[in-house]
Amino acid sequence: MTINLVSMNASDTRAVAEWLVDGARSAAQPQQVMAQLCDRLLCCGIPLWRAAVSVSTLHPQIVARRFIWRPGAEVEVSEGRFGLFDTPDFRDSPVAHVIATGETLRRRLADPACPLDFPILLERRAEGVTDYLATPLFFTDGTIHLATWTSRQPGGLSDLQIAGIEAIVAPLARVAEIWAMRRTAGTLLDAIVGSLIKVPDGGTTTSLALAAQGKVRHTLKMFTFDQIN
Repeated sequence: MTINLVSMNASDTRAVAEWLVDGARSAAQPQQVMAQLCDRLLCCGIPLWRAAVSVSTLHPQIVARRFIWRPGAEVEVSEGRFGLFDTPDFRDSPVAHVIATGETLRRRLADPACPLDFPILLERRAEGVTDYLATPLFFTDGTIHLATWTSRQPGGLSDLQIAGIEAIVAPLARVAEIWAMRRTAGTLLDAIVGSLIKVPDGGTTTSLALAAQGKVRHTLKMFTFDQIN
């Protein structure tokens, strides 16, 4: 995808926020939303080294999905299984802190006096990260999810660059919530349609079942896109 650099000024992310408010319609999948978002922030002069979005899920086996972006690489998607939130790694992480408090957390790792109060910060500093920002994503149902942003810029990010990131957090939360709703609805759809349409003994999924799933999925897609716009 080609992004118009002319309309984007250094650290001014209003165009990025407007793209999110409009539903990030150039992205057909959440991975593409993440990739295009970070590319746009780079074009605004915000030198990200790594960014991640973590969203809790309503799923019988998966408690969260995480999307990780790095320059020049495909967006990595991972899933957290049940029990993740009870592990020491999670309890001692900025993720747990931000979700519990609902407050943004920033650590200027370029500063020798920066508190390294979470183990992950030691790892990030060893990787050359100079600034670490964790921002809560507030969904309309009251749940709190998370985005993290890191940079290797010498001296860390400027106040204007931090403000540029914070300006896109609220519209990012709306888009993330819509995608989360679509995934939850799809999970429920698979369970409901599968239970309502019986497969003949010894047979496989019938064409009726496949047609019903396709029809409901089309309706679901149209509904959720209406919600975005």
